[in-house]
Amino acid sequence: MAEASSVDLTHLRDTLFAAMDAADPPIAERVGRWRAFWDMSVAPERPMQAAGCADVRMSDQHDFGLRVARFMQSAPEAIRAQPDYVPAFPTTIGAHQQASAFGCETFTVDEDSSIWSRPLPGEYDPDGALALQAPPVDAGLQGASIELARQVEAFFGGRIAARIPDMQGPLDVAGQVVGPAHLLHMLIQRPDAARHVIGLATQLLIDFYRAMAAELTELVGPHFPDGLWCPPELGSALSEDYAPLVARGMYQECSLPYIRRIADETGGLFIHCCGTFEHTYASMAAIDGLTGVNPAIPVVEWPEFAAAFAEVCVLAPSMSIGWERRWPDRAAFHEYLLAHTPPGAHLVLP
Repeated sequence: MAEASSVDLTHLRDTLFAAMDAADPPIAERVGRWRAFWDMSVAPERPMQAAGCADVRMSDQHDFGLRVARFMQSAPEAIRAQPDYVPAFPTTIGAHQQASAFGCETFTVDEDSSIWSRPLPGEYDPDGALALQAPPVDAGLQGASIELARQVEAFFGGRIAARIPDMQGPLDVAGQVVGPAHLLHMLIQRPDAARHVIGLATQLLIDFYRAMAAELTELVGPHFPDGLWCPPELGSALSEDYAPLVARGMYQECSLPYIRRIADETGGLFIHCCGTFEHTYASMAAIDGLTGVNPAIPVVEWPEFAAAFAEVCVLAPSMSIGWERRWPDRAAFHEYLLAHTPPGAHLVLP
């Protein structure tokens, strides 16, 4: 796609605003339904639907025009076709933004791949980990996301929210910074060094969330699924993708206190995990301020997951690798979810 001119972008924005003005049901009504749905004290009238629509490539990270043009390719149609859809602009620039803030080198495999990072160079070095200091909130790729938030706010004039970037949990960020094997080694032999890096990552995630929120009229916490809308006052979101790598006791000691702090200091927490994390269900479900969890199905077995979280928070499953081998189509997958979800649960259909 060629870079769009400012005139083209203005036309696309006007097209989106026109679709929002003509929406049936109105956008304000959809937002009201979502707000009521996130209230766990009231049984929902029905499941909500959050079919994804954003088409933003990682290769567009430094080109605001391309990000806007790709978003506009699908957002107006999603407004017309999906009665629960509320547009929110994606600001993700890869899952290694926090690692890049610590000075980790970033790279891509090809122009459409995600952005990855290499751990800080060196051998296993707990004392070196203890010497690490908190980076500025706008260091590395975090600065690019904060600038993107400014551009979104200026371009759309606050009429649509921005979706928070993919923020890896503190344990994940620490592993990205010092290396996964080194972190696991430290957790066992030098927990003081491991917890120091995890603590630095925790503060950085809190500061980054606040910096993003300060630039925007509305910052939507969940970064995934794409079509999920959440009241901005319900806080942040994390990808707890290292949860499957550690035992229950280690997770309770070296991750849970830090993500609880993030939930406390941002107003709530939505959690994504794309692996098997059954051993953490009880710990996660006990987090004060937990707003929702996004598991990967069928990597995770749905009945057990739904039973663990249905009374606690919003259930927002994703269709993950291998789903097509168990269900012939999306409708069959939805039927399965509905058949194995406890009554009264706050379910989001993907």
